[in-house]
Amino acid sequence: MRRYPRQAGAVLAGLIVWGGLIELMQLATGWRYGEWIDWLADAIGVLAVWLPWRLLPDRLTGRALTGRT
Repeated sequence: MRRYPRQAGAVLAGLIVWGGLIELMQLATGWRYGEWIDWLADAIGVLAVWLPWRLLPDRLTGRALTGRT
């Protein structure tokens, strides 16, 4: 998200939708199981990475080290 800071919401939504699509594709195979709880775990994982990135000060996210905004 450092590459697309203005589109962070779209990137997050895309990753969460992608996780749901993967679960639907697994469900369609017949030999894999697509479960909503796995999709929920994917979404929680995405948010667990995004929240610290969004809430921590710049010095902890690496922006102060590189000089980029």
